[in-house]
Amino acid sequence: MNAALHPQSRQLVALHWNAHFVPRPHFASRLSDYHVFASHKECPVRYASLFRTPASRCAALLVLTALIAATASGKAPDGIENRCGWFVNPSPGNASLLDRDGEWTVAMQGGHQAEGNWPSIDKKQWVAYGGTGYGYGCTCMRVVTDAEEDTIKRIVSSQSKPLLQCRRDPKLTEPRL
Repeated sequence: MNAALHPQSRQLVALHWNAHFVPRPHFASRLSDYHVFASHKECPVRYASLFRTPASRCAALLVLTALIAATASGKAPDGIENRCGWFVNPSPGNASLLDRDGEWTVAMQGGHQAEGNWPSIDKKQWVAYGGTGYGYGCTCMRVVTDAEEDTIKRIVSSQSKPLLQCRRDPKLTEPRL
């Protein structure tokens, strides 16, 4: 790895062998608007006084990229995921969460029951079936899932959301009565 001066800012830039500056599609007016390409790997370079050597800047960037990618999935290292969607309770002992990825069984009468408390949804944000307490509402839940079984194994926490939040999400389909 060697270094060169950036053509506009005159700041020192990390370069791999056979690397060159390639501006992003829009007008590149700042140093951060440039990417450094090397072979088949892309290494966008950001500058901080903390990382004085080119190698430490690229290493820090790779670590940061890995952390962002790991958290972007919504799944924490302990298996807890954030899932938002329609919480449906159609009858006693039955409940599910309908989110962007499909239907997740929370409870089935005489069968699977997720650990933890079901969401507590404000009555104003609950759509009830014909005068009963059963129906659906919008919620975000921190859960542990079993993707093979499409079940929620444990509810860590939940937070009621306005109906409008779920209704405005184009990837969610509101349950039918």
